[in-house]
Amino acid sequence: MKKLLFLITIQLGLFTTLFPQTYGWKDISANLRAIAGDDANLIDISCTSDNECWIASLNRNQVYHTTDGGNTWEALEVGHINRSIHMIDNLNGYAGDISVSRTTDGGKTWGRAAK
Repeated sequence: MKKLLFLITIQLGLFTTLFPQTYGWKDISANLRAIAGDDANLIDISCTSDNECWIASLNRNQVYHTTDGGNTWEALEVGHINRSIHMIDNLNGYAGDISVSRTTDGGKTWGRAAK
């Protein structure tokens, strides 16, 4: 019985050593700083997948969007500052503070959200 428990322990140890998880944090700050600058005051993030995310800026009338996990970013004009952002999926979402805007095309255009 002791030999069986020892063998099971060894097999579990080898399995977890040979197949480690690859999840982890990735520093994207330099990539984002290149487009947003140091004073954008980034305040909120909404991701719909590991690769697609939007970040709201409190100091700019923009949100920042990536489709490749933060390697590259694009600035999207919203028309007002944004304290928060929430993307429902890759096309539909909301950004705002006092004013709330809605997008239905992945952030390319933003319009006033209906009351």
